[in-house]
Amino acid sequence: MNANENARELRRLQALEAYAILDTPPEEDFDDVAKLASDICATPIAVVNLIGDRRQFFKAEVGLGVRETPFGSSFCAKAILENDFLMVPNATEDARFDCNPLVTGEPHLRFYAGAILKTPEGLPVGTVCVLDYEPRELDEVQQRTLRVLASQVMARLELRRVAALEASARRAEREEKARYKAVFDSATDYAIIVMDRAGLVTDWNEGAIRILGWERSEAVGRDGSFFFTPEDREAGIPDQEMQSALESGHGMDERWHLRKGGERFWANGELMPLTAEDGSLQGYLKILRVQTSERLQEDQKQLLLEEMAHRVKNSFAVNGGVKTGHGAEQKSATVAPA
Repeated sequence: MNANENARELRRLQALEAYAILDTPPEEDFDDVAKLASDICATPIAVVNLIGDRRQFFKAEVGLGVRETPFGSSFCAKAILENDFLMVPNATEDARFDCNPLVTGEPHLRFYAGAILKTPEGLPVGTVCVLDYEPRELDEVQQRTLRVLASQVMARLELRRVAALEASARRAEREEKARYKAVFDSATDYAIIVMDRAGLVTDWNEGAIRILGWERSEAVGRDGSFFFTPEDREAGIPDQEMQSALESGHGMDERWHLRKGGERFWANGELMPLTAEDGSLQGYLKILRVQTSERLQEDQKQLLLEEMAHRVKNSFAVNGGVKTGHGAEQKSATVAPA
């Protein structure tokens, strides 16, 4: 085969693989097609045949008793090269088949007719075919019936392919959700809060439960500002943070917050917008980390610095007073003898 033929054959095999039909067990829907083809065409043999890579596989068959035969003697391998339909009235008089071992030897096949199984892209993947040991021809109704049956088989294969894709997508979605949940809930040192576009909580991780105290069921559906202090809510801090997230991509949050029991804690956090591929806003993601001890240490350090500054200032004042008094005593001592 030349390069174009090789490329087309590769596409054909990929299309066949997408149906995941090779080597599958018999199924009633396909068996019924083979039986109906045999009955309508009055032939002892009928097959729903798939042509793989140097092999042919019978998804359904009547009159053969096997699921696969050698590729080299396959009538269907040549049939899929035809545009739509191939009929061989007498194989002994057809140069393509007169040397075929199934013609020259057992079971001495003479007649073949097959309708091509084509993908929506026009790639041939197999046939619905009938065979006989005697030369013969099919009338128009029988030929049309084979074509209709081939269309039904392809419709069935397309349904399987779409169902397999949907199942794969659902599987991938479940796996992605499981990974998301594992990461989401494993970050117990952080409160991670997901909100919708209106700012209502839609998800609340284990870290948020541990840090803030509310269970997920208590938090979901509430406005995401409910753990801000009353004075910050009154000052509109949550709205300012959300606006900053929309304008610059993040809204910084470093302030006191409330736990369920009313206890205050200092946290450092950030609010980020969640956007779809087209850039449309889907919601918000907020991450908080408790830094109360750091804040208290900073406050303590500030108090110590202020206290030290106050003491140093007082010390300078005292020292200044002493010097002034000492100078006055000296001056008094000098004047007194006069």
